[in-house]
Amino acid sequence: MPYYVYELIDPRTNVTAYIGITYNADLRLQQHIHDNTNTKKSLWIQDLRYANLAPCMRIIEELDTKEAVLERERYWIQHYISLGIPLANTLLIVPRPHREHIDKTQVFPLPKRNFYTSKEAQELLGVNTHAFYNMVRSGKITKLLIPGRELGVYPKAQVDKLAHELTLTNATASRDVKKKLKSSTVKKPKLPEDLYTTSQAMEKLGISPFSRVGIF
Repeated sequence: MPYYVYELIDPRTNVTAYIGITYNADLRLQQHIHDNTNTKKSLWIQDLRYANLAPCMRIIEELDTKEAVLERERYWIQHYISLGIPLANTLLIVPRPHREHIDKTQVFPLPKRNFYTSKEAQELLGVNTHAFYNMVRSGKITKLLIPGRELGVYPKAQVDKLAHELTLTNATASRDVKKKLKSSTVKKPKLPEDLYTTSQAMEKLGISPFSRVGIF
């Protein structure tokens, strides 16, 4: 019997909110939707229900044993936490029993220390806007949408790691350039000891460079 690791996605933001495991995806989704307990996850789903919405389920992995699926569940939870995404597995959500009292911006408060705005990320990376969004489009940086914010944010751990890599790359490139410049510098040939340059000879003979004496 196959086991599945799945994620529940908030349809308002398209952000992963919960990681779980099951052997029957359809049944487990219905259990989540009709869960009225006081857990962090169910309180989040109740917020969705007040807005006439439901979480979206996506299967991440299919495995053969319960031991394997439990291990991968732990992996995916840690993966999203490392990106700074506030999963309902760990996030405390205050229940709001009446729809008119729901403050959607408070469902997933933005943990500021875990994210950068685009401006903050660009300053840290030392790149312009065009270069930064090229990094986002190429997948080097993940753009996240958080409820209550119109603009996307970017995981701090991911941006910090990329900034460190760019610093090392720039330092290596700078050293290489210096080596090339040093190696390409033309060295003046050393004059044999029994010869003088023109200026040395004139100085030795006490002749001015403006002298009309036709020695040279």
